[in-house]
Amino acid sequence: MKLSVFIMILSALLFAKGEGIKFTPKSLAEIKTLPTDGAETVEMIKQGVVLNIRSSVTDTLDRIWYMVKIAGTDKGGFVLGTDIEPFSQEIDTLNSPKLKKEISADKKRRLALVKNNPDWPRRVKSALLAGTICLGMNREQLAASWEKPDNETDGFILGAGDVRILFYRKGDPVAVVMKNGEVIGWSEKKR
Repeated sequence: MKLSVFIMILSALLFAKGEGIKFTPKSLAEIKTLPTDGAETVEMIKQGVVLNIRSSVTDTLDRIWYMVKIAGTDKGGFVLGTDIEPFSQEIDTLNSPKLKKEISADKKRRLALVKNNPDWPRRVKSALLAGTICLGMNREQLAASWEKPDNETDGFILGAGDVRILFYRKGDPVAVVMKNGEVIGWSEKKR
């Protein structure tokens, strides 16, 4: 049996379990299909999104990857352990009344946008509710999920042509690539 098939079967079994330990990204983080840098990124999530940890695995570089599920959804995958931190009473920064209020206000803002735009595709609405992005989002939907980018520029990508690149997170930026007003991809973090 191939390793990827084994991991997918193991993933399905573990996701059937109850809720795990709660974590949140330190900033923007990638959820991947498998616990490896080369695996496909299925979601980009931001701080404040609650993740339920299902299990962990150590890769060949001795890095810990966690199998996670985004709380309140059926979406999940693997996230690198260094990209997340506990979402608990012990973490003052995550527990501050100010941050809780900001997270709650952000969730309410995104929920209102979903309710006010019933014609948006289901996958876009699902991504907005989770505070993530997905392919095919337009500029308004991207801003609804991740708000204003830190920077943006025009660019050219071989095979895609002229694009608009929006940068989020200053320290270790994620570039979101748009063509003809729709998200066509994003960069993955350097390891």
